[in-house]
Amino acid sequence: MKRDEEKVLVQQFLDALRAGADFRDRKVRRLRAAIRAGAFENQLKIEIATDRLAADLTDELKDKVNQ
Repeated sequence: MKRDEEKVLVQQFLDALRAGADFRDRKVRRLRAAIRAGAFENQLKIEIATDRLAADLTDELKDKVNQ
């Protein structure tokens, strides 16, 4: 995106915020629709989540052992 295009986009966002627009509402609607359609979860997200969970559990176990 070119700098002038970015400035226009930023100005549009600022104008919308000043007018009271809630961008979170739009995002929540998109996410809910994706979840309903079954398009939100995918194998990569699940693998990342399970890897993070395993790492957290391992760290907690190490902390308990070291106490």
